[in-house]
Amino acid sequence: MTEISTTEAERASGGAGSSEITAALAETAPPAQPTKSNADLYSLVAVSIFAAIGAAFIPLAQYTCAMLLWDGSPLNIQPIPDDTQPVPSALLWSPFTYRLLTALGSLPLAAALTLYLFFAGCGAYCLIKAINPTFRLSTGVDWNSRILVRTYMHTAPLIKAFVTVVPVLVVIYLLWALVSGFVPRWIPDALPSTALVSAGLWLSLARSGFVGDCDSGNYLLPRAREALSLLFRGSLFGLIVWVAMYGLMAAPPERWIRLVRLLGGVGESAWRPAALAWLGSAAFAAALLCLGAIGLGRRSARGAVQSCVACLGAIGLAFWGNVWLPRYTAARYDADFVRSVPLEPTWWQRAGSEDGGIMLYLPTAGSGRVLRTLSHGFSGIPLNPAHLRRIRSHLKARGYRTALAPAAFAALYDRACLNGDPWLRVETAAEAVRHLGEPMFLRLLIEDLAIATGSPDRRRVRREAFKLFQRGGVIGFPTDDTRLPIGDLYAFAGDTADALRWYADAGLPAGRARERAEERRRGLQGRVAGTIVGAIDGLDPRAALAPAGSSVLASMTAPGRWRPIAPFALREIIRSARPDALGRFELNGIREGQYRLLYLIQAPRRGDIRELTITNDPRAALPIYIDTPGGTTDVGKLELQR
Repeated sequence: MTEISTTEAERASGGAGSSEITAALAETAPPAQPTKSNADLYSLVAVSIFAAIGAAFIPLAQYTCAMLLWDGSPLNIQPIPDDTQPVPSALLWSPFTYRLLTALGSLPLAAALTLYLFFAGCGAYCLIKAINPTFRLSTGVDWNSRILVRTYMHTAPLIKAFVTVVPVLVVIYLLWALVSGFVPRWIPDALPSTALVSAGLWLSLARSGFVGDCDSGNYLLPRAREALSLLFRGSLFGLIVWVAMYGLMAAPPERWIRLVRLLGGVGESAWRPAALAWLGSAAFAAALLCLGAIGLGRRSARGAVQSCVACLGAIGLAFWGNVWLPRYTAARYDADFVRSVPLEPTWWQRAGSEDGGIMLYLPTAGSGRVLRTLSHGFSGIPLNPAHLRRIRSHLKARGYRTALAPAAFAALYDRACLNGDPWLRVETAAEAVRHLGEPMFLRLLIEDLAIATGSPDRRRVRREAFKLFQRGGVIGFPTDDTRLPIGDLYAFAGDTADALRWYADAGLPAGRARERAEERRRGLQGRVAGTIVGAIDGLDPRAALAPAGSSVLASMTAPGRWRPIAPFALREIIRSARPDALGRFELNGIREGQYRLLYLIQAPRRGDIRELTITNDPRAALPIYIDTPGGTTDVGKLELQR
C-alpha cells in the first residue's frame, strides 16, 4: 500500500479531514491477504513452545522451593543441611539457579497469575493465528510527528475476535449445562467440555467461520457444510488437547521431584534432569497442539499429515505419562511414580537364616547383665550377612540408582555397627555418601573417622575416605567454616601439614591453627588391656569400649524391663578387639575421657546358647579414666561358661 502523508493528502483533497482520507484509502486499498508461508506458520510453533516452557517453569520453581529449599515448608521432603558442616556435592545449588528459583517460587499470587496470563495469552495467540492467519493484535500505527496525541493503534482484528467469542462461549456454557446430565460417568467431564469449547471456538475464529477476515467488518455465517466441517475439526482438536493434557498432567513437577528424592539427596545436579523432563514434556505438548491447529486449519495432504502427527503424538504422550513412565520407574528405579514410594521385591525383608544377633554384656560388681541386639535394623531389613550380600548385589545391578538404596545402606551400616569395627562403619558410610549424597551419612562418616583415627591403622580405608574431601570430589563446602571439621580429622590422624592447610583454607590464623591441630592430636595414647578365657566353641567374644555417657550404656543400666538394643546404638562403641590365642586383648589409641568396658558375644544361631554364665574381675565393672598419655588400664579376666 502506498504511504501518503497527512499534509499531502490534505492538499490533494482541498483540506479534507484526515478521517475522510483514511476512509477513502481503506476503500481503495486491496484486502489484506493472509500469510500462509511455512516459515510464518512454524514460527508459531516456536512461540508456543516458549510460552509452554515459561508457564511450566513457574509451578516447577514453586514446588522446588516448597519441597527442597524452604526449611519451614510443610511440603519439605529434604532437611536443609547445617551451614557449619560440609555437604554432599549432590546437594549444592549454583547461586544463579538458587536465586532464580527462590525469586519465582516466592512471587505473590497476583504476580504469578500475571505471568500465567501472559504465557497463556502467547499460547492462545499462536493457536488463533494458526487457524486464522488474518488475526493479529493490531493493524498498525498512525504517527503524526507534530501532534503527539494523534498517535494511536488500530485494534479492529482483536476487537472483532473478542466480540465474536464472548457470545459463543455463553452458548457453549448453556449447551454444556443441557447435555452434562447425559454424559456417562466413565467419561471424564473435561473430555466432552473440551471438545465442545474447541468446536465453538473453531466455528467462530476460523478463517471460514464467523470472524473470517479479521480486517473486514463482516460477520457472515458459514454454509451448513462448512459449519459441520469446522465443528468436526474443532472437536478433533479439542480431543487432541485433552489427550495431550492427560499425558502431561500424569507427570507433574511434584512427582518428578519426589522421584529424584527417593534416589538420594537432591541438589541442582539431581534436580536438573527432573526439570528438563517436565519442561520438555510441556514443550512437546505445546508443539503438538500448535502443529495440530496448523494441520486442521489446512485442507491439503500436508495438513492431513500434520493432523495425524499431532494425534499420534498426543496419544504417545498420554501413553508415556500414564503407562510407560510408571512401568519404567518401577523396573529401573524400584519406585512407584504415582504414589512416590519404593517398591520392595518379595525377598527384600526376608532372610534365609538368622545369624542370632549379638549378645551384649556389661560387667558389674554383682551379677552381669546380658542383652541381645535386634536381628534387624531401623529399616526393618534382616541383618543376615548372606541376605545383605544379596541386597548389595541388587544395588550394584541398579548402579546404585534405586529407591531402595537409602534403606539398603542403612541396613549395611547397621551391620557394620554390629561388627563393632569403626573402620567398617567408615567404609560403609563413605560408600553411601559417594552414591546417595545423603547428609546423614556424611555426618556419620565424619564422626566415625574421628572415632576410628588412633585405632590400628587401615591405610586403604582411610585413604579412600579422605579422597572424598579433596577438591572436585563428592563433598562440597558452602562456607569456609565447613572446612574446619576436615582439618580436625587430619589432625586426629597425625597429618599436621594437611590439617594446617585445611585450617588456612577455613581462614584460621596460623598460630591458632597450630594450637588447634596440637589439641586434636594430643591424648590418643590411652590403652585398655585384659584377658578372655573359657571361650566356648561357636562363640565370638570381643572386648569393646564406649563413652560413659553413651545411650547404649544408659539402655543397659536402666531399671525395669530389659529390651533388645538396636544395632545403630552400637556405633557409640569406639574400639573393639578379639582376643589372641592366649586370650589377651588390647584396645589402643583411646582419647582422653571416661569409658566403660563392654563385651560383644556373637553366636552362630540363637538356639545354640541356652544358658551362659559370665564372671569378670571387679576392675572391669569400674569406670575407666584415660587421662595419662601412654598409660595402660588392665581390666583383669573375663570367664565364659555354659
